[in-house]
Amino acid sequence: MGEILIAALRRKFRAREGAVAHSSEDFMHEFGDVVSALLYSVLFVPDFIEVEHSVLLTFGREDQAQKFVKAKNNTKMTLSALESSFNFVEVPYLFSNRDSTDDEDKLLSETIAEAWRGRLKTLYPTRVFVVSPIGPEITGSVVGVHFFELR
Repeated sequence: MGEILIAALRRKFRAREGAVAHSSEDFMHEFGDVVSALLYSVLFVPDFIEVEHSVLLTFGREDQAQKFVKAKNNTKMTLSALESSFNFVEVPYLFSNRDSTDDEDKLLSETIAEAWRGRLKTLYPTRVFVVSPIGPEITGSVVGVHFFELR
């Protein structure tokens, strides 16, 4: 994570570095604030709902439960594949500002997956989920993150 993150932070922010180069924590201290950190909490610690024994990412989609039930009743997909199709985000498309590199998008997808793994383990400690970054060859365009329950 280190080199890609530091390069991205140096590209985005003009730090007042002295004899010792800034660390990621130094950038956070100099340029970050509590409200900005809270803004991103919805990405790293999202809300999940349980619908017919499946855990779904809501992420601002109020009709997620109804769409899932309808899809579940009208598909030949496996339950895992259906859950994955509902539980994914395409990382660069989360933001209107798309000034990021492929490496930065990939790093963020890995960080989101790690955070979601922890959140799901906290909320559903007896269940096992596969949470992973996915590449453009799967999404059809850009890197993303998805999850489904392993049964």
